[in-house]
Amino acid sequence: MTHSGCFAIVLLASAWAAPSSLQAAEPSLWQESRQLDGNADGTMSLDEYQTGVESKFRAMDTDEDGFVTVDELDGVRLDMADPDQTPSADRIAPMDVDKDGKLSETEHQNSARDRFNQADVSKDGNLDNEEMKTAAAGNPA
Repeated sequence: MTHSGCFAIVLLASAWAAPSSLQAAEPSLWQESRQLDGNADGTMSLDEYQTGVESKFRAMDTDEDGFVTVDELDGVRLDMADPDQTPSADRIAPMDVDKDGKLSETEHQNSARDRFNQADVSKDGNLDNEEMKTAAAGNPA
């Protein structure tokens, strides 16, 4: 997937992780993330989302040490000309369970899974268009 797809995952995970201007993330982010709909059924399953999250984490972990640091996230954001001024450290902090200042793959996956489950109002293991729009608008279930 392109850097824009990677960035969409970062934004989605960040937007869902903590209140910020990303809470009002545009539905276009969800449209980009729909590329993760591997079976093209019009919904995104947790498995499809987690596969994308894992792939994007690896793309952000530029030094391949198993962690995404503030500097690595800054680099991704710079490449994508991110208009949000929220510091990368503030994006990582809500997902950084052990408070070591960096994001492990497990922390990233757990945060993404938790937010997916929160957005899955129907509890069917899939996000349909309405659930995606609601989550992108910052209106959790």
